[in-house]
This record gives sequence, C-alpha cells and structure tokens, in this order.
Amino acid sequence: MEDLERVVDQARQKGPVVLAGHSLGASLASLFALYRGDKLDGLVLLDGAPRLLAVGPQAYLEGAQGPFGRLPGLNDLLSGRAPPYVAAFGLGPAALAQAEAQAFMTALDPGADAPPGWVAFRSSRLAATLYRVDERYALFPAFAVSAGQAVAREGLSLFGLALGRLAYTIRGPRGGRVEWWDTGEATDPLEFVQLYATPTTGFSEWFFPYRLALDIAAFEAAMPGLRPRRLPYPVLALGAGRGLLPRDEDFANAGAFFPETPFEVRVLPDLTHLDLLTNRYGAAIQPIANYLARLPLGPAEADTTTRGESNFLYRPPNHPKQTQAPQQRSD
Repeated sequence: MEDLERVVDQARQKGPVVLAGHSLGASLASLFALYRGDKLDGLVLLDGAPRLLAVGPQAYLEGAQGPFGRLPGLNDLLSGRAPPYVAAFGLGPAALAQAEAQAFMTALDPGADAPPGWVAFRSSRLAATLYRVDERYALFPAFAVSAGQAVAREGLSLFGLALGRLAYTIRGPRGGRVEWWDTGEATDPLEFVQLYATPTTGFSEWFFPYRLALDIAAFEAAMPGLRPRRLPYPVLALGAGRGLLPRDEDFANAGAFFPETPFEVRVLPDLTHLDLLTNRYGAAIQPIANYLARLPLGPAEADTTTRGESNFLYRPPNHPKQTQAPQQRSD
C-alpha cells in the first residue's frame, strides 16, 4: 500500500488520478481506495473485485486445504517452507521466462518451425506458442486469451474433463505441421506475441505474488486498520463474459466495501479474463472513456462539452471479419 501510495502521490503532482486495476490488481486498487481513497478521483475495476477469495485469520497464519492441495499460510512463507510465488498453472518464474522466450522468438518469425521441445508435434512457432495460452486449449480459462484455433487433429482433454471443463488438446498435424488460424476473435494472435516480450514489460521478471494474494484475501488480519467507506466518486466495474466475473451480480460484494457509493457495472460479452487487456477491438476503452468524461476532473468540469458521454471516436465492428482458414481444417 505504501508503494502504491508513493506512485499515486507522484501522479497527483501532474493532475487528478483515476486508479484502475485488472484481476488481482482490481483487488489491490479497491483496498487502496479503502486505505487512501481521498487521494483518488475515480476507481475502475477490470474483471476483479475487492476480494475474490476470503481467508480467515487462522488460515492466514497457518494455511488451509484448498481444492488443489494445501494453501500455505504466512508462517510457511516467513519460514521458507513455501515459495513467495504461485508455481501452479504455469505461473512460476521459470515457466513465465520460458513463455517469454518463446513469444520473443515467435515475434521474430511466426511462420518458422518451432524448435524441438516446444511441443510434442511439428508445428509453426505461432501455433506452438498460442497453444499454451488460448482459451480453447487452456485448463484454466482465467489465464487464457481467445486468439484463434490450431489447424490440427484435435481431441478432448481428459484433464479438462476431470476439472469439469470442456477443453481440447492437439494430437498432431493434419499434413506437414500444425498451423494457427486467426478466426477474428477478440485477441490478435500476432499482436499478442509481440506484446508478450518487450524491453519494458518482461514476463521473466514477473511472477504471481502469493504473499500479496494472501494479504488481500485476509486483509482484515493483514491490514486491520482498513474499514468500509463511502467514496466521493462513482466506481466503474467491467466484467468479462468468459472471465472471472461474467455476471453483474458477481460485483455485488463490492457494495459492502464502499457503502452508499454509486457503482456502474457492465459485463463485456465474449471476452476472456485477459481479453479485456488484449482485445484488438478495444471493447473496454469506450466504457472507460465515458466514465472519465462524467467525472469532475479539475477545470474540465466547467466545460459542459466534456460532460456526459465521451466524444471518443472508437467504434467496434459489429461483426469481426474472419480471416480465410487454411485448406487443412481441424474438426
């Protein structure tokens, strides 16, 4: 909270601050609004809420049994018995560093053959890279994008069925190698791999911070001074139709954190959790622009032309154009 407060204080020197957070970042932004909400001029939650998972005081210290095994507690972290990051679901530092290297090589030459070891079948670099992150094949859709489909022989994933999820697996190529088909879904496949590895946002330097997630889940124990409060500005909450919060009522608990605070809730259909950030059509931009236009952000509030709906020119297409599929189609 203190680190975020320093960032907000620095930003306030240049103008009003509207804090936006995605996923766990939405939980963190919400807690900051409880902590120092008077330093903000708006709050935007992107497919996240003040607390997606509640952990009691005892489980916070000693850990608890979860659906996929034991969840470490604070004592486990402080004693070194558990790593400070989430290693499951491909979120560990080693897996993310490998994914970044693959994305970087793919961005350089998407059509080249994938090197040995990337996948168990002959494939283009683009197909091998997106196979691990596309929603059609992902076991955990919260960490996936919708970027197209492989041109390959497919089958149902037995692991997916065991988890109660309909997911597919690639059994091999139809012909020479597995290719990737851009079906016009929310995320542009080439743009995604190009954004995955950049000089300023290296995924190899990022990991899912378990201590932060634990503190947020049990914030009453970790930060006992935080209390529900009314915010002097409305809150915008955007859910993803195929994400973590696909229904308006999924944001209902946020009202308990910010009583008597106006909430504008919108669910953007046909988007995954990550599509909110990577969507090629900018579906989240217009609602955010309209929200900002309605906030009294400094001198602009005297200009009636800036109030109400934004004049932002983005207009998403009604029917995204699909690219032509290669001749070898998957089933």
